[in-house]
Amino acid sequence: MEMQNRGGRGRSSQVQTMILIVDDDPAIRLLLAELLDGAGFDFLTAAGGEEALILVEDTEPDLLLLDVTMPGTDGWQVIREIRANPSTRDLPIVVLSDNVSIPNVMSYGAQANVCKPIDPIVVLHTLDEVFRRRTVSTAR
Repeated sequence: MEMQNRGGRGRSSQVQTMILIVDDDPAIRLLLAELLDGAGFDFLTAAGGEEALILVEDTEPDLLLLDVTMPGTDGWQVIREIRANPSTRDLPIVVLSDNVSIPNVMSYGAQANVCKPIDPIVVLHTLDEVFRRRTVSTAR
């Protein structure tokens, strides 16, 4: 299992925010890890779906950045398993995809989609939006 953990505080909150990055491409994991580290987020990385499911259970991240096209357990299966588990079903998920024609990722249980190639500004904006919507919905 490939795991990285960096200290820091999430930009959107005064409490630590843990993000799990899941992608089979090591260059994308590194790019996202450096981006999140620079933005002050704590993070872990996983190279595949099976690792992601274990880490979700063991670490209870605040958000999942999830590639959907991976060998073995793909991202769609990860989403199905997370949504089927009462302890993880509310975990925010941002899909990472090189397929811009994915119809409405929300119907699959994700909160947002970030298209590859990764644009760091789009990633940070998307994270801020997902955390903002979550804060608003939990404040009600």
